[in-house]
Amino acid sequence: MLYADRLEQDTEGLAERVFGLRAQRGWSQVELSRRSGVTQATISSLEGARRVPTLPTLRKISKAFGIPVRELLADNSDTTTLTKPQEDGGVTGGRQVS
Repeated sequence: MLYADRLEQDTEGLAERVFGLRAQRGWSQVELSRRSGVTQATISSLEGARRVPTLPTLRKISKAFGIPVRELLADNSDTTTLTKPQEDGGVTGGRQVS
């Protein structure tokens, strides 16, 4: 499936994943904006499922979270594990997406 087709079909799922990852880290939208270089307005629209993000935007957000873009795009029915950044900037463990 093409990137744009998948996003248009799963905008709400992506919104939930971005919100969940941000909340898991205790970050505000402003903090995610600062870390990613994506405007807070764009993050708000993305989390509200009002906007389909561009690939460059997804790359910036996934880099801020320390995860691959494919994890942001993972369907909730997948058995994908979302990874959590370590204090030293590495990535470790994770939690199962339910």
